[in-house]
Order: sequence, then C-alpha cells, then structure tokens
Amino acid sequence: MKSRIPRAFRFLLLIVWMIVIYYFSDQPNSNETTLELFGSFNYWVRKGAHMTEYAILFLLFFVCIPIRASNPLKVGSTALGSTTIREASEDAATNLAINNVNTNPASNNTNPNPASNNTNTNPASNNANPNLASNNTNPNLASNNTNPNPESNNANPNPTVGITFNNALILSFVLTVIYACTDEWHQSFVLGRSALFSDVLIDACGAFMASMILFCKQRLQN
Repeated sequence: MKSRIPRAFRFLLLIVWMIVIYYFSDQPNSNETTLELFGSFNYWVRKGAHMTEYAILFLLFFVCIPIRASNPLKVGSTALGSTTIREASEDAATNLAINNVNTNPASNNTNPNPASNNTNTNPASNNANPNLASNNTNPNLASNNTNPNPESNNANPNPTVGITFNNALILSFVLTVIYACTDEWHQSFVLGRSALFSDVLIDACGAFMASMILFCKQRLQN
C-alpha cells in the first residue's frame, strides 16, 4: 500500500488529529452537552465517535510507517504480474538455448575443406581445431550462464527499507491503543469526565476494524 502524500505531510496530519482528540477529551461535562443534542441516542453517538476517531488515528499511524516493498519476483505479488513472469521465463529459456548452441559455424565438428578429409597436411593441427577460441565454447562470453544486466538478478538492487505490511498493522494498532490509554488518563483530570477502561476497549475496536479493512484489501490485491 503506497501513498502519494509526502511523508512530512502525513506526520503533520497525524499530529493535528491527535490534537483534535485531545481537545474533545479536554471539554468539561461534555456528556451533558451531547445528551441535550442527541437525547436517547447519546450513548451510541459518543461510542461511535470514539471508534471513528481512533480508526482514523490508526490509519494515520499506518501511513506514517515505512513499509518494505514485497519481492517483485514473488508469484502473486502486486509488483510483478503473471505476464511479466512469463516473459522472464521465456528470456531465461532463450539464454539457455544460446548457451547450448555454438553460433560459429566454422567451429562445428565437420571440416569445411573436403580436400583435407582423412588427410593430415599440417602435423601441428592433428586432432585439433584450428580455431581454438571457438572450440566447444560460446563466442558470446557475456551470455554464458550469466545475466549481463545485474539489475535483473533475483535480488532487489535497492536495499529494503521499512517493515512488512502485517508488522505495520500491528505497530499501528499498538500505538493507537497506547494513545487511547493516555487519553483516558487525561480525562481523569477533566471536570465531569472519568477514565473508563471500557472506552479504551471501544477505541481499540475502532482501530481493529480499520486494520481488518486494510488487511482484507491487501489480500484481495494479491
């Protein structure tokens, strides 16, 4: 999962959203205020707001974490489709055919001069191929069992940076739950507010739902 938003701006959005959560948690007697607005739906609106704001916080944590690119030659990876894999296989088969065929016809096992058949006029050339450079060797040394393009080897020329997708999900979830705990602790100092472990669980549910959405989306793409 790649984002076109610059990383610095993503960090800025994360900080701004954390400030927004802190601001709403710092409002005294907020339960009475929302009760007047939503009446009997007040509980569900507040808890739904908890889940939503922490689902968004989870997503912002996630997009700020550098994720390691998957192996481009791995079957099923989004970085390399089946068409490219087929082309790579065809190229490998072509290189193998080149290595097994001598492209220099003068170095074949037949003597191009019929007058010299079964007659050795040059003692120095007895049982020897006059073209030593082409004797049982491929004149194209660059194609001999080596790939002339080092960037197309199985190893990724760019060093891997970041963590895996699943580890990024776990890390984002942990950071979100930690912030939820600190937010509840902060509410214990606000007039008319209290720290509830049940609110932490609700916040964690919002983060978990967001993580499952990303996880399922990644599996479908692969």
